[in-house]
Amino acid sequence: MLATLDETTDSGGTNGPGHPLAWYQACAGGQAFYTAGGHTDDSYREPLFLQHLPGASGMPWGSRA
Repeated sequence: MLATLDETTDSGGTNGPGHPLAWYQACAGGQAFYTAGGHTDDSYREPLFLQHLPGASGMPWGSRA
């Protein structure tokens, strides 16, 4: 898990203190990354969001040749 949201600090949330927002995992012999961010074009101009993406954040990505 890379990022979670504490929904107990907001009204209407039903997932509690550990609502997953971003993670990576092994998948079918490779790796998969998910983020709940990036819904707008402006997201990809935000330095903090860009640092969170694979390659920029130091996650262990690589290719198998």
